[in-house]
Amino acid sequence: MLIRVMITRADIPRTGEGIAFVHGEIQPEVAQMAGNRGFTMAVDHSSGRYICIAAWADDEAVKANADRAAGLISDIARRLGGSEPSVEIFDLAVAHSVKPLRVGYWGRLTRVNLTVDDLDRAVPRFRDTAPAFFEHYDGLAAINLFVNRRSGVAESVLWFDSLHILRGSTSRYEEVQKLLAADIPAVKIVEAAELEVVIAETGSPEAAPLMPPREASDVSSNAGRRER
Repeated sequence: MLIRVMITRADIPRTGEGIAFVHGEIQPEVAQMAGNRGFTMAVDHSSGRYICIAAWADDEAVKANADRAAGLISDIARRLGGSEPSVEIFDLAVAHSVKPLRVGYWGRLTRVNLTVDDLDRAVPRFRDTAPAFFEHYDGLAAINLFVNRRSGVAESVLWFDSLHILRGSTSRYEEVQKLLAADIPAVKIVEAAELEVVIAETGSPEAAPLMPPREASDVSSNAGRRER
């Protein structure tokens, strides 16, 4: 499964109007595209960034909808009063779900750079470590890991059912980071952010940030690229 992540930044966020437009006009169009497996939109209030996450069945689905998706992405940025959007395509490497993602939930996003060899070591290590550290953790919704092997980038998102729970999990997450850094010293954290979920539309039960409760699934492949 592949994940398309679109980011636009607004100096003066049009939160109400913009989110209503995306939910009412954009998300239904995305849901009708062949191969779509779900759509989430979150806001990084500290930076004014809007982050749209769309899950796709495979590379064929991403390519088949590329032109249509590009138009919708432009519409989103325009209606939000945002900057030129950036778009990245990731592999879904880890999808651990406890309960469905809902509006009002919060996510801790961490972006890292590392070599391809280190990335291949980091994925199974993260898969084995993060869910175990947060097993039975009250308020956890999901743990996701997206990777782009071509650019040597990985993004993890731990989703919780409130900002209070997210911030209360900081020390536990720092333990996970220390373990990963001990195994892979070259990993470089380049971004950390708190995201509030403002749209959450469940698609396939395998879709990373949108999964309903089920046994955790882990998916990986060798694709991955950056688009503009």
